[in-house]
Amino acid sequence: MTSQKITRLVISVGKERVYEREDGSQLERSGGTVAWRNNNPGNLKFGFIDSVDTEHLPRTKDQALAAAKKEFDGVVGLDQHGNAVFESYEAGRAD
Repeated sequence: MTSQKITRLVISVGKERVYEREDGSQLERSGGTVAWRNNNPGNLKFGFIDSVDTEHLPRTKDQALAAAKKEFDGVVGLDQHGNAVFESYEAGRAD
């Protein structure tokens, strides 16, 4: 397993994720739990207006992501449900 951190979420559809790493390579994950797919063992969630589970919230995805980044180090994205995506398992576990 590589120690390269994830820098951004490229694709989040169903149980499939594609991430970009620091060197520009891609990491694909599918199946498993949402905690594993997103390096988010605490299942931290930041809903937004168009998210699958919480579409009635007044904030945009960008606003939700900004709030997540402000509150937790290592957040690089949000999936379609508003679940935080961390740069590494260690970063997700630290919060």
